[in-house]
Amino acid sequence: MRTAHVNGGNGMSVNDEPRGGAPTFLGCNLPTDRALIDRGWQWRGNIDDEKLSAIVEFYEDIGFEVRLEAIKTNCLSTSCKGCEGGLAITKAVYVRQKG
Repeated sequence: MRTAHVNGGNGMSVNDEPRGGAPTFLGCNLPTDRALIDRGWQWRGNIDDEKLSAIVEFYEDIGFEVRLEAIKTNCLSTSCKGCEGGLAITKAVYVRQKG
């Protein structure tokens, strides 16, 4: 399996062997939500439920809006299926300045 950078070389890796006709991604390089980025949100990381409340509180305390999104595991590469369970309890954290 060969990987190639997509979306301007931003570090996302896509599998050349898509599942069901759609590109698949390595679990550690899942794509960010382009629509949110275009609306001014910045992706800060994928955080598990255990640490999520502390991260949300931190960003809110320093003046950011926080948005949590479920990780879309349906686009994982077949070689990343072992991570699917962990990603199911993980949220993508996006922030932007209030105002």
